Amino acid sequence: NVVRGVFETIDEDCRFVIRDDEGTVLTVAAGDVHFGAVASARV
Repeated sequence: NVVRGVFETIDEDCRFVIRDDEGTVLTVAAGDVHFGAVASARV
């Protein structure tokens, strides 16, 4: 599954807390994280 949203925080179990475009809060315990092309660009 692909989850797109805004990083909110890291919870007490060290999971990423993400708020998706619909406002739903999701937690991610493991997986690959991509911060987008702008964050990946080399200066």
